[in-house]
Amino acid sequence: NHPNLEVLDIHSNMMYGTFPDDIFENTKLGYFAAYNSGFSGTIPDRVGFLKNLKHMDLSFNGLNGTIPDTLTQMTNLHYLATSGNHFTPQAMLDLSKLTNLEDLSMKHNSITGTIPDWIGELSNLQLLDLGSNELSGTIPSWIGLLQKLHHLLLNRNELTGTIPTQLQNMQHLQVLLLEGNSMTGNAD
Repeated sequence: NHPNLEVLDIHSNMMYGTFPDDIFENTKLGYFAAYNSGFSGTIPDRVGFLKNLKHMDLSFNGLNGTIPDTLTQMTNLHYLATSGNHFTPQAMLDLSKLTNLEDLSMKHNSITGTIPDWIGELSNLQLLDLGSNELSGTIPSWIGLLQKLHHLLLNRNELTGTIPTQLQNMQHLQVLLLEGNSMTGNAD
């Protein structure tokens, strides 16, 4: 409840305890890093009050439950990381309104189902990390539309089928991790 706070970096502080649920509307906070802080419990719906947040990293805590759909209100986000928590298995939350996203890291989040089509609308993505989840199906051909993507990490899922040839046209792609899947083909 500090209206002029712009940066809150509390990562690696071994704070332990539940994630605060008394988040107040803040129009100035742009950066929030709480990775590896020992938080448990759920991410409260009130996190959506941080509408001007550009960077949010909640990775490697003991968070559980589901990722709240109020994240979709945070349309200024450029960086979102929720990796390494203990969320309830669920299909990936539709984040298609977060068109400013450049880095989306949700590895080891118990995400089920197929790679959602709305990811193809996130044309600013440079990093997409969905490794170590329970994703199934194939890598969709629209992945080639993500022309700014330089890191694509889909390792340790349950993906099948062939590697899309559209990956060959991705000029900025530097890192492609697919191990731990049952894929065939050659994207060169």
